[in-house]
Amino acid sequence: MPPRRRRRRASLAPGHWRLPGALERWAVFRLRRAAAALSYEAERVLAAAGLRLIEFAALAALVDRYEMSQAALGERIGLDRNG
Repeated sequence: MPPRRRRRRASLAPGHWRLPGALERWAVFRLRRAAAALSYEAERVLAAAGLRLIEFAALAALVDRYEMSQAALGERIGLDRNG
């Protein structure tokens, strides 16, 4: 059986370097974990912001309908802005 030939990786441009295989896999793993964590946090922040926008629009509609101040209406429906 002939010896196996090792595959060559595509060469990088001059001046670039590569991490050794295991270290490269570890670095990619950590970067992916960090990206996933940031994505999760961004999703939470956007969901909270979206909820605030919906809440604000609903309050504005109720204020127009019942001709009350936003604070009075918020108090009446139990909306706590400080919590």
